[in-house]
Amino acid sequence: MAEDKIELEAQDVLTIKIEHKDAISLSDFKNYLNGWHNQYHQHLSQANFFQEEETLFIKEIKHGSTIVELFSASIPFLNNTNTITSFFLSMKSIINWLATKKGRKPKYTLEDLENIKQIMEPIKTNDSSINFNIDGDNNDVTINYIMKQEINKNINTELEELSLKEEKKPIPYLSEMENMVLKFTQVESAKKNNKNTKGKIAEIDKKPYPILFAEGLKSQINTGVPNPLLINYLVDVKIHVEDDKIKSYTVLKIIDSYEDEIEKSLFPEIQL
Repeated sequence: MAEDKIELEAQDVLTIKIEHKDAISLSDFKNYLNGWHNQYHQHLSQANFFQEEETLFIKEIKHGSTIVELFSASIPFLNNTNTITSFFLSMKSIINWLATKKGRKPKYTLEDLENIKQIMEPIKTNDSSINFNIDGDNNDVTINYIMKQEINKNINTELEELSLKEEKKPIPYLSEMENMVLKFTQVESAKKNNKNTKGKIAEIDKKPYPILFAEGLKSQINTGVPNPLLINYLVDVKIHVEDDKIKSYTVLKIIDSYEDEIEKSLFPEIQL
């Protein structure tokens, strides 16, 4: 069986066991459970699958070493994979890489790293550890005190690097700008918004982008003028940016409009 291949069942259970010699403080245990809860919802969100009622439930807490069994709500499979299974594999991948920095680096966020730090809080001494697993072969992860220290060291390094990347991000475009001159390069006659109407605002970018309109404004472009492509429009706009690139504009208000000044002919009329 491949390393991370797991036999799926309709109701997989994630079993989490805390080995400890001394008592665990209620505060550490609370943070520990919050870490699991937050990380599970982070996993669902990153997989573009989220329902308000979807959460982890405690099936049983057993005496002795603190053992918590968690299962998800009964919901459709996520890409044919049970959410508990995909969550376990995600956690296993991140923790194994943070412990060794070997193999392919998984994707994770600042929130993922902070949640993992919370999850490891009960590991205070060499006598304590955390194990989590689901049924199947090679589906077991154990974090002991030495491993926790290595993971924490690598988490702190990663948090610092991720924070620097955040600081180095270019200043984003203002989300809304007023009194901009919009020049259409293409106007589509449909009443509803679509990305076939395009234009440019030279003060922002000389390239044309799709133009969308606030309620009722598109009809003002398509009526009353013989050719909108010859008109300059003074507008207030919202700028839509993804990955630091302009994707489109939305016209929020049309303030004024005026025709292009047509240059005089280079050939003056011949006087007879």
